[in-house]
Amino acid sequence: NYASRFKPVKCALTGSAGKTTTKGLIHAVLSQKFKVVSSVQSFNNDIGVPKTLFNIDSSTEVLVQEIGTNHPGEIASLAALVQPDCALVTNIGPAHLEGLGSVEGVMQEKGDLLKSLGPGGKAILNADDPRVIQLASKTKAEVILYGLSRKAAIRAKDVNETQHTISFTLIFAGESIPIHLNCHGRFMVSNALAAAAVGYQTGLSCETVKTGIEAFKPVSGRMNIKHMPGGIHLIDDTYNANQESMKAAFATLNTLRAGARGVVVIGDMLEMGAQAQSLHRKVGARAARSGIRRLYAYGEFAAEVSAGAQDQGMQPTDTFEGTHDEIVEDLKNWLQPGDWLLVKGSRGLAMEKVVRKLEEWCEESEG
Repeated sequence: NYASRFKPVKCALTGSAGKTTTKGLIHAVLSQKFKVVSSVQSFNNDIGVPKTLFNIDSSTEVLVQEIGTNHPGEIASLAALVQPDCALVTNIGPAHLEGLGSVEGVMQEKGDLLKSLGPGGKAILNADDPRVIQLASKTKAEVILYGLSRKAAIRAKDVNETQHTISFTLIFAGESIPIHLNCHGRFMVSNALAAAAVGYQTGLSCETVKTGIEAFKPVSGRMNIKHMPGGIHLIDDTYNANQESMKAAFATLNTLRAGARGVVVIGDMLEMGAQAQSLHRKVGARAARSGIRRLYAYGEFAAEVSAGAQDQGMQPTDTFEGTHDEIVEDLKNWLQPGDWLLVKGSRGLAMEKVVRKLEEWCEESEG
């Protein structure tokens, strides 16, 4: 294959949530010292992976390749193309159940990335995810653990989240160094630790890893916070959605709103298979438990999301199902200065339309 003509260090990563952000962080860290090629956006399937590989040339020192899956055997075939020297698994949850059937199926599929490692390969695993840790026993490669867990070689302590940044102390190769991320959400600490672990195994210093992590800027639609005219705070997390990322987004909203009123606009999570109804109901329940005042739902499973919220005590009058336009019109009547609003859904639901319409309304109201 084309890529085998060149000899960069090849790092492949997979996981149920956070792959693209983690890949961006890894690129930011490694590009401090190396000529890096990494997959653009979410180029992680049988079309995107070969496209990225064709960007390698004789000057490439490191490849960072995101690998996704929605059916059995996909990771094994893509990993065979990449032939990684290091393989990273961020987390394992109920994503792509339509093709993979169960969380156990997801786990087996993600484990195929580790099986692709040759002699001398490195497996970089999230010590805070019990399913990922189980994969450690399935590889002969050297295992490097990262996370908040004390058993992790690359870990974080003293995590502090504010409305503008998140900071923590990175424990790395026997050293401690403060890190300040210019983004939001405790899940970002895990993504940053994954990047630090890749930096560690490529021989980078603690200081270089810090510089790379702190230089990272999030992708559009990934927990982007917009402080809008009129005093409304909008969290644009419309890039994609599954159970794990929904859970992380609600936790971030809860921290950032700091007692102010919170509202969520939820679009369907795609590729949930036979469990779609129950998983959407659980998402609605989790949103309600986070203490929000109002919930909006859009998509085929909007009624399930609302029902889940009502299971947890939200009043039917505090949940709303409708189209993008109907949701925006209702929000215009409900929102007040100081409110925090999270908009999130799978790519195919185009929830960024809600964000755009709200931005236009806020600007017009101020004008």
